[in-house]
Amino acid sequence: MAREMARPRAKWRAGLAGVTAALFRRVAGLRLASASVTGIRQLHMMVALIAPLLMLLTIAFMAQQQNADALHREQARAVTLQRYLLQETALLGFDNARWNDAYRSAVLDLDRVWMDENWGPDAFGTMDYHDAFLVDAAGATLYASILGERSTRSAEALLGARLAALLDRARVAGADGRASAFVPYLGGVAVASLSRVRPVDPALAAANAPARYLVMIKRFDAAALRELQLPSGFIGLTVARSQIADTAVPFIGIDGRPFAWLTWGSRTPGYSSALAVMPIALLLFALLAYAGLVGARTAKRWAEQVLANEAAARRLAELDPLTMLPNRRAFIERLHADLAAERAVAIVYIDLDGFKAINDAFGHLTGDMLLIAAAERIALAAANDTASRMARLGGDEFAIALIGADAELRGQRVALGILSGFAHPIQHAGRQVYLGASIGVASSAPGVGALELVRHADVAMYAAKAAGRRQWRAYDATMDAGRDVRQQLAVELRTALHDDSIDVCYQPIVDAGSERIVACEALARWSSPTRGAIDPGLFISVAEEAGLISELTRQVLRKAARAAARWDIGVAVNLSAAEAWDARFADSLLRILADAGLPPGRLELEITEGYLLREADTAREVLSELRALGVQVALDDFGTGFASLTYLRKLPLDRLKLTREFLAEIVGEGRSRPLAAAIVQLGDALGLPVTAEGVETREQAALLREAGCTRLQGWLYGKPMSAAHLTRRLKQREAA
Repeated sequence: MAREMARPRAKWRAGLAGVTAALFRRVAGLRLASASVTGIRQLHMMVALIAPLLMLLTIAFMAQQQNADALHREQARAVTLQRYLLQETALLGFDNARWNDAYRSAVLDLDRVWMDENWGPDAFGTMDYHDAFLVDAAGATLYASILGERSTRSAEALLGARLAALLDRARVAGADGRASAFVPYLGGVAVASLSRVRPVDPALAAANAPARYLVMIKRFDAAALRELQLPSGFIGLTVARSQIADTAVPFIGIDGRPFAWLTWGSRTPGYSSALAVMPIALLLFALLAYAGLVGARTAKRWAEQVLANEAAARRLAELDPLTMLPNRRAFIERLHADLAAERAVAIVYIDLDGFKAINDAFGHLTGDMLLIAAAERIALAAANDTASRMARLGGDEFAIALIGADAELRGQRVALGILSGFAHPIQHAGRQVYLGASIGVASSAPGVGALELVRHADVAMYAAKAAGRRQWRAYDATMDAGRDVRQQLAVELRTALHDDSIDVCYQPIVDAGSERIVACEALARWSSPTRGAIDPGLFISVAEEAGLISELTRQVLRKAARAAARWDIGVAVNLSAAEAWDARFADSLLRILADAGLPPGRLELEITEGYLLREADTAREVLSELRALGVQVALDDFGTGFASLTYLRKLPLDRLKLTREFLAEIVGEGRSRPLAAAIVQLGDALGLPVTAEGVETREQAALLREAGCTRLQGWLYGKPMSAAHLTRRLKQREAA
């Protein structure tokens, strides 16, 4: 390439030297000895001719030189861009393959649901790749996701012999077991990254485990090339099958041969400068020098702009485009440097509680605005700590690194500050939106690398979620085991929901006066094939963490509606926050009731005060729409002390359910009857009848009946039972 660029330069130099010599020979041939006016005039004329011609030739030579230099710089930048894209995709593939969870789910097991969540449809768009495959050592495809959709196409069919070449190179690479290369792909060009799936923790590695490899593909289609133009400083980036101009660099395949060319629009700063100064050179020689100076300054500014564009491209590659915070890659790279320098580091890992439900209900635009507002609140908590830096790791997850002395203590203070900041609602589009934060804090320790330190903080964050959310936890080694159990439960629960194997039990609700069954409450029950019966509180919290609570609620609703359609009593179902905040839930519920043949008036939906207070305006709208359908709405766990009388008056409610914890406290105390009566009187003031749950003794039933409760529920009248058992009870009631 350098020799090809040198040829036009040599031609211009030779031409300039030849013309200059001929002109000077002509001047030397003049007869100046006569010193006549004619001779002097001729000399002036020759000088007048020589000077502009020399200037024009000089300008032409400089223009050609400038164009050649610009082309050389562009080619060098294009090669650098190719290397960057190759390395970025290789690092992305390696990060996703070198992972304990990946090793468990893709090597020790073949959990395609987990792969959907982390490599396939659920993860598509969160990382910079298009397609992902899991292949074995022979190249057979075990899993495929193409453009965010699970696919049956194989990596071997799409990559051909290049897949085998990548596998061979990965085996030669040694312990890392990775390889990457540019490849022809679906009629275009792509980067293929192949990495062997290995655990970070050597103790997890099984001696006889099969070798499996993650293949990630980043395509260079028109959209990807357009995204590269602004940060890279190129214009008109395209991919061509052959070299159609000098403004091109080859894509070198894994076999070492070019198979396509990266091309771009030509910049010719030299010609532009020459055209600008040539007319001035012809008119006035003195101005030519000035124009040359202006041209030089322009070239300098252009060169400075190119350098500025390159620096901007590097900065953009390290930023999250929504919040303009450093991204995960930049955060991890700087963390590597801190740990290599043996600095003390504490990581504060933040996950927003309730964000997914709001994002699903109101759309991504609202979600983006809330993420920006949440980032500002998180940053405010660490604003006074000068040795800290914040990043958005992806989705609704953020992290803060605190560097230096007392890092762990400072991290705990920052965690408390974040929780305090989220105690107040975010104002958006005339709404008050309540978000929370679950936070994990982890500190550096000998032998713990950057990725493992971030994982520790992530584990602690999930421990905070499991403990009830809206709190923080410090990492402890025992948390790993608990998280593994919850993750496995989430996988099993997803399978159970897919197989429609969640059971529903029904607890009778009786009229307080006659003690006849007038309704029942539907309760989810799950018996795992490997673990037996799972505590409802545990699997419901796992469902909330894993984003399965909406499907669980709707499955219970479908089964309860079909069962209740055969009875003459009402049925109550607990409503999750995901449905309470979903403006589309009423339409879904109407279809469920229609399919089951259950009149809306015989369904009662129960929702807790806590859910209502987190997103009050939206919940009020959804509940109003449900009541318009004829569905009854009850406020569950009433008496926990969250809601004020003024707030309750604004809610579209039909019934209050007295919390069992309150009932346990009042029985046996001298002030029990006045307290129970006060609760019921509050319901009367609101025009709402009161149901008491948790009734276990005749004493409690009498107290509550005397206080004015209209319905009673508890073990005194029956434990949760199957639909068939409740059917027999109802028949016995009719017979009596």
